[in-house]
Amino acid sequence: MSKSKKVLLSGPPPTPESIQTLVNKQAKLQSSKAGPFDVCFVVGPLFPAASALPPAFPIPTYAFHLGIPPADLPPLPSSSSEPVELAKNLYYLSPSCDLKTIEGLVIAYLKPNAPLKEITALKKETVQGGYIGCDFAFTPPAQDSPKIIPPAVLSKLEASGLDLQTHGSIDSSEFVTALRPRYHCVVSDLFFQSNLYKNVLSSSDPLTTRHHGSRLVGLCSVGGEGKELKWIHAVGIKTVTEMTKEELLKGVNTAGPNPYVSVEPNKAFDASKAAALQQMDVEQYRWAGRGVNNNAGQKRAREDEEVKESDVLFFNGRNKDLRKVLTEDRLIERFKTWNIVGVSLPNDKDFGFLEFQSIKDSSKCLKETMGGVEISGTFIGLRYGKSSSKKGNKNLTEKDCPDSEVLFYTLDRSVTDVDAASETVRLFAEKLLEDAINGDGASDERITSEVEPALVVHKKHVPGKGFGFLKFASHAAAAMAVAGATGSTDGGIFSEKSVKGSIFWSNSAFEEKEDDITGLNFQRVHYPADSRTDCWFCLASEACEKHLIVDVGEKAYVARAKGGISGGHCIIVPVEHTGGGGIVGNARDEIETYVKKLRAHFDKSNQDIVVFERNIGTKGGYHPHVQCIPVDKGTKVDTTFNGAVRRLGIRMKEIQNGGVGVKTIVDGSDYFYFECQVGSESKRYVYVREADDRGGRVPIQFGREVCCVAMGMPEKAHWKSCVETPEEERTVTNKFREDFSEGGGKGGDK
Repeated sequence: MSKSKKVLLSGPPPTPESIQTLVNKQAKLQSSKAGPFDVCFVVGPLFPAASALPPAFPIPTYAFHLGIPPADLPPLPSSSSEPVELAKNLYYLSPSCDLKTIEGLVIAYLKPNAPLKEITALKKETVQGGYIGCDFAFTPPAQDSPKIIPPAVLSKLEASGLDLQTHGSIDSSEFVTALRPRYHCVVSDLFFQSNLYKNVLSSSDPLTTRHHGSRLVGLCSVGGEGKELKWIHAVGIKTVTEMTKEELLKGVNTAGPNPYVSVEPNKAFDASKAAALQQMDVEQYRWAGRGVNNNAGQKRAREDEEVKESDVLFFNGRNKDLRKVLTEDRLIERFKTWNIVGVSLPNDKDFGFLEFQSIKDSSKCLKETMGGVEISGTFIGLRYGKSSSKKGNKNLTEKDCPDSEVLFYTLDRSVTDVDAASETVRLFAEKLLEDAINGDGASDERITSEVEPALVVHKKHVPGKGFGFLKFASHAAAAMAVAGATGSTDGGIFSEKSVKGSIFWSNSAFEEKEDDITGLNFQRVHYPADSRTDCWFCLASEACEKHLIVDVGEKAYVARAKGGISGGHCIIVPVEHTGGGGIVGNARDEIETYVKKLRAHFDKSNQDIVVFERNIGTKGGYHPHVQCIPVDKGTKVDTTFNGAVRRLGIRMKEIQNGGVGVKTIVDGSDYFYFECQVGSESKRYVYVREADDRGGRVPIQFGREVCCVAMGMPEKAHWKSCVETPEEERTVTNKFREDFSEGGGKGGDK
């Protein structure tokens, strides 16, 4: 059973002397019956004017907002993903929108006036299947919702001059709604702790007890006396990653409504927009005349006029754009979340058009923005426009090209030297792959495409034309590149240096011609579809190739993989054909035992094994099976894997607690599990597919392709490129079976 963490929450020090007050208070609490404490978080600015850097803190103390840095503060790095130590036990976390694990706790924090792209990037992490919430969220001062402040405290704050009509932050409301923290911590003039409230993501979410509850805590400035001015607060908490579902949902049935989301059916708001204001019935004050809720400022559509859905949204408001902020770049950045692919700004008009990748994307944008957005102080209203007259064939998504290694790019009309720009696009794609594989910075020597064939990108470009194709070593590499360039695995708009354009998937194949000056062969290898219709893995099936079987247990068996990367590439298959998954099903204990035996077997030949299972439904159904691939010790599988998921935008949850089973996390959902070795440590990751995920974001060959790239064998990414003759299969399997049996040989066929 995991141990609870003892956490101190502190308000901001308002004077240089109050920093020492905080240090003294920590020391006193640390030696008291309530202590010792594991960590302290400072809410709000850490340093007031003319402060001095304290030599040490008695408890590991973390701050997110420096305030006015003291003169003796050492130079800070321009950017850092890790805490920066300012003094003994004093750490600074770069104040951007981020999600981190600190002292075992999952925390998130928001900086004042955070750029939209930072908020959007973090919100994307929270919608992935593996995300279950965080322990603490910290937002800047005066960014809370007055509605959840206890009435007695609220009335005193009103008496002190709190303006209810302007209090609260849209960014903070959306941030907290997406993050689902157990505790949301803010700075306040009076101390308060709200009652537990439910976490619902929108008014359309009927599962009001699906997630754990949250509380808002307001802390005063350091030095105040009395309960009303309390500035330090102790919390005993078990981290969200180690709690059972029952523990997380305790008390949710009787919790209050989410103050950031309107759940009344007659409300026009469906998400967290203007969240702090919704429950105070002042929407009209904040949004009147700005195109939201009552569509003020827009011409109403006739009631009898049919509004047709389209992949294009019409927007107005350019006539009010006195500061000329509605530029193409700003519009693309603002709507990137919804896969925008083009912007049209007609000259001398007070309107424009936004083109999206699909009707589904434009409809989602219209719903989530509720018909209007604010861009740098200028409000624009949105509604469906006429469907785009773009080329007859639509932009292809990854779902349309599940095995493709080719991307199609088009250059913006503003590009003049298209030949040079095309080469810039190719180099840009290679750099994205290089950045991904060098992402952990573990080695001083950068791996480049010059020494690593898996990173090479070829180009097929007709001179003088503003379009072309990019050919990658594998589908996984192409997916990394398109996600890194556009922020979506389905493609979209990219910008690199002075070159702009769009990039999408392609199924095109090119034959090398004699007059082809590029000298590239874009023809892909096409394998004939397998004619077998029976399940390959059922022992009773005629299609089961039993000569590949290595060992059979009561509930599972081990077999060499058909078309394996190496002779030792195995699969562990439950005997029972179910859709419940291998590592979470009835055979999970026996599968785990087999994994341990395989790990010990390959260790004899100085090899680790990579274990993964993609338990995501396909059209033809599937028999769950766990893949085990031996790799030489020291192979940077973890680096390649994390770089790939980062570029693909997949939210993988790392299972840091060895006692947590995968079954607890996936809870009956489809999933992708991945396990590899880093030194003597086993790293475990899981992606859980939510019901609204489109087709599962983990490519079918993802686990295998990651291993092939890490091993420097991208040509083996497809199993059909590695198929052996039946005689070869029998020979290698017999040898492997003999070595794997108890008392056998060295094992580890490479």
